[in-house]
Amino acid sequence: MLINLENLVKKIQNEPWAQDASLGSDFWFHLMQWIEQDVMCDFLEQVIAQVDEIVNINPDLNEPQILENATRLMVEFLGAHSGSVRIYDPQTEQMLSYGSYPSKEDTRERYIPLEGSIAGKVVETRRPCLVPDMLDEELYLNKEIVYIKGVHSLMAIPIEIPRFFPRERDAVGVIQFYYEAKGRIFTLLEVQVATLMAKRLSAVIARKKVFSMQRVNEKKEAIVGHIFRTLGTPGGIKIKD
Repeated sequence: MLINLENLVKKIQNEPWAQDASLGSDFWFHLMQWIEQDVMCDFLEQVIAQVDEIVNINPDLNEPQILENATRLMVEFLGAHSGSVRIYDPQTEQMLSYGSYPSKEDTRERYIPLEGSIAGKVVETRRPCLVPDMLDEELYLNKEIVYIKGVHSLMAIPIEIPRFFPRERDAVGVIQFYYEAKGRIFTLLEVQVATLMAKRLSAVIARKKVFSMQRVNEKKEAIVGHIFRTLGTPGGIKIKD
């Protein structure tokens, strides 16, 4: 078994809400066994399937489209109202809008500051940020979204896309998930699942870069082959070639 059920039963029995329950240890043991064998298996199967969908996003799409598709899958799985992606732009030192679901890029602020914002805080700390009430959160700057979209709470998850080429920089950003509920309590499980899915985005971007590099190499090989074939002809190579 992946879980030590005896230790788990003892832990549950020590919880205040369970201490007054007149149930034998056999009940708790069988309950935990059922959760492990049935509930957890089904849940993990769903998570694995969702992660596979993210990893298998078409690498021929551009990066904003890849992030938008991933955000859609995560919004649907997490039961969120909507989601958005912001990537840190080192040239402007601000957070750049980089995709959303449902797509509302024409109505979103293109840049928001790194300092004094939820997105900036997540990028700087590389840690999730949970906002039960956006109206009470000083770091959430655009309060109008609460009234326009009817959302009140927010879960912000960091994303990191490691550099692939020597001259590149690591890309860092945040995926923000909006919920309608006011005062929403986010569970550790929700945060962990969202973080897992966000981390798999790097694999999608890596695949895209691998395919792009392969295409570049194929073009180079085709050009070199054409040059050598042309040099081998009696007329030699021409400027137009």
